[in-house]
Amino acid sequence: MWKIACEEKARLLRRNAAAESEYRRAIQVLGDAIGVLEEPNSDELDDFAESARRIVEKAQEELERHTSEHGC
Repeated sequence: MWKIACEEKARLLRRNAAAESEYRRAIQVLGDAIGVLEEPNSDELDDFAESARRIVEKAQEELERHTSEHGC
């Protein structure tokens, strides 16, 4: 296993992993909600999923930008 020498990259990796975990949880919640709601508001559910996706995308972009700029 390789050592992470850059603390900022380590922080961004942790943030990315946490964002991806929360996204997976959000998708699970959506799946559960669709199965029990009588009249699910698809716009609200879509917004919820999109918000979670954007958080993951931002975390990934920040990690990629740091890696590109810092060379680590």
